[in-house]
Amino acid sequence: MASGAFDYTQVQFRACPECGHDASAIPAADLAAAVVDIGRRWQEFIGAVTDHPGGVDALCERRDADGWAALEYACHVRDVLSVFARRVELALATHRPELGWWDHERAAADEHYLAQDPGAVADDLQHGTSELADIVQPLHPAAWERVATRQGDEFTVAGLVRFAWHEAAHHLDDARRVVPAPTA
Repeated sequence: MASGAFDYTQVQFRACPECGHDASAIPAADLAAAVVDIGRRWQEFIGAVTDHPGGVDALCERRDADGWAALEYACHVRDVLSVFARRVELALATHRPELGWWDHERAAADEHYLAQDPGAVADDLQHGTSELADIVQPLHPAAWERVATRQGDEFTVAGLVRFAWHEAAHHLDDARRVVPAPTA
């Protein structure tokens, strides 16, 4: 869930003032590995929570009036990875494509995020990170600079991947805030 007046398109260029993650500091050549790593971290978090009694219920509990439950954040990230994989493919295949708007709030309602199986969501997250990494891993350096637009905002391919990575990292922090992973 976006909040405040920060323009989230800026995470491709600078650190996020809300979470402090700086996707712009990740060199393009390292983005595929960073995406795979954040997927692994999501899978570990979901596994750690669901391995404990009441874990699934904890993932589905909304603790903030204006926030999501941890499972909703996980579903959102899963969908971001899929949307951004398609956007990267489009940017690589088309000259300056217009990406359009993806209504993530509508997706949360339409897809019934809170009714989804956490294990399946974790698997889908891993698949999504692997898919995005597989798309960008073999890119020639010039391909990272291909441009796509969304409602006037410009993204390079590297910027799209940085944006997706930031969403995954930012919302993993959100999920950990609402459901701290149990310790052994």
